[in-house]
Formats: sequence, structure tokens, C-alpha cells
Amino acid sequence: MSQSSLVSKNWWANQTNYTPGRQDTIHGIVIHHAASTSLDSVGQVFSQAGRGGSAHYGVKGNQIHQYVREEDTAWHCGDWLGNCCTIGIETVNSTGSPDWLVDEETFNTLVKLVADIAKRNNLGRIKFEPDGVYPTLSAHRDWSPTYCPGDYLYSRMNELAEKANKINYPEKQPEPTPKPEPKQDEPQPTPCCTGDSDNPRGLSDEEYQKILKDIEDIKDKAKEQNVMIPMSNKVYDILKIVAIVILPLLQALYAGLSKIWGLGFGSEIDQTIQLIVAALNTILGLALVKSSSDYHKTEK
Repeated sequence: MSQSSLVSKNWWANQTNYTPGRQDTIHGIVIHHAASTSLDSVGQVFSQAGRGGSAHYGVKGNQIHQYVREEDTAWHCGDWLGNCCTIGIETVNSTGSPDWLVDEETFNTLVKLVADIAKRNNLGRIKFEPDGVYPTLSAHRDWSPTYCPGDYLYSRMNELAEKANKINYPEKQPEPTPKPEPKQDEPQPTPCCTGDSDNPRGLSDEEYQKILKDIEDIKDKAKEQNVMIPMSNKVYDILKIVAIVILPLLQALYAGLSKIWGLGFGSEIDQTIQLIVAALNTILGLALVKSSSDYHKTEK
């Protein structure tokens, strides 16, 4: 498994503060605040034997420190299942209690690190999902009772997701192509399967986020009216495997093959799979028969 090339210093945690290896694949990123204005203090704490906690990375200003390798399980969520499927990042504060603010340079460095982790681990377009089955972006307080990462940083979680996605999925700026003058004697070919100027392929970030919001609104409305989807354990497990393994695998496979063979429609297929996964997660979230492994989080 690769590590972030953005790291400026390795400050490895003591072996008593994390678990070697993982019991699950990486499905998301969890944001913390350090409750400290010193980046070095974070590494010092995690390097002490018997601390009973750790994170994978820490950020302050333009500096990024790594404490635990991504293939190992840091103890940062207060929830064992969460630890097994996420990467934890400590964000150093610019002020202390009660505001626990984070300066813009640190926040921008956090954005870059989140985008890098999401890209290398094939998380696709990340979304702040505090109640998701496998959230691609969440905060410490979404996993266990805690104030972390503070109200200020928690209020910027959606902004964090949007800015990280813009790094990994920049908006395309089409360049005007001059059309050659057709010869009068030659019949003009009829365009086929190229779309039209009023309905180009692909979605802008604004259109994509609107569709995700519509899906989320459908789930919220169903929950308000106590609407549940009857489902057997077998069907639930199959849909879960499709959403978590099969579709992301096809997404990653096509991304690689498209570069090798010069295949088209890369962004269209990427957006299509992401929307299907979002819809499946909504269905799983409304399932009447729930899987205990995903809906009953237990402390280690």
C-alpha cells in the first residue's frame, strides 16, 4: 500500500498504540482536531508507550507528519469497526479552548492530504456522511461521543469534501476548435452518437452535488415518514457487496483500462457508478433487515 508523498516528516507511533495490519479495506477518512497548537506535541504523545491512541497523519501550516502507516490500524475513532476501515488525520489548532480554530494554511494542507488519500485509495468523489454505512468522509464525533474535531472544523466538513473533490476532479475547460470549411462538392457526414451542444455528456460539480442532495432528501423524507424497505439478509448482503466491492472495483478497473487503451467516457462512467453507489447506500440505509456489522458499532 502506498503512503502519501506529501509527508514532510515520519514520526512513528509506539507499537503499543496501534494494530499492525487491517481487518477491512480503507473506505473513508476521519477528521480530528489535535486540541493543541503544536504539531510536534502530537508526535510526542503517540510515540509514548501505552498512550492507547494514535492517528495516521497530523497537519499544521504546510507540514504533514505521519505516525502510522496506512496499511496499519490506528486507534482514533473510539470505535473498532471505524478504526479498521478509515484513515485518521489530526488537525492542529491555531487557538485553544473554547473555539479551537484552524488557520487557512492548515485547512488548505488538510484539503490536499484528504484529496491525496482519496485518490490513492480509490474512494471516488468523497462526501461528508456522518450517518453513512461506510462514510468516505466523517469526523471523530460521528463515531463516538466526543467534542472532537470542535464546532469550527466540523462546520467546514462539507467545504473540505468539495475542495478535495475539485483537486481530484477539476472542471474541464473546453477549448474552441476551429471548424474547417467543407468542400461544396463533398456530402457532409451526419454526426452520430456525439450528443449536442444543449445536452453535453457529463455533469458539472454543481449538477452532481444537486443529484446527490436529491438522493439524500429522498432518504431523509423516507425516514421522517418511517418508510422502510423490506429486505432479506441475503439481498441486503448482496447489495452491500455490490455497493462496497463490485462497483468500486469496476470503476477502478475501467479507469486503468481507459488509460492503457485510450477508451473514452471515463468521467461519464465514473459519475454513473458514483450515483449508483449513492442510490444503493440510500436503499441499504432504509433496509428493514439491517446487518449488525454495519449498523451496530461496538467499542473495541
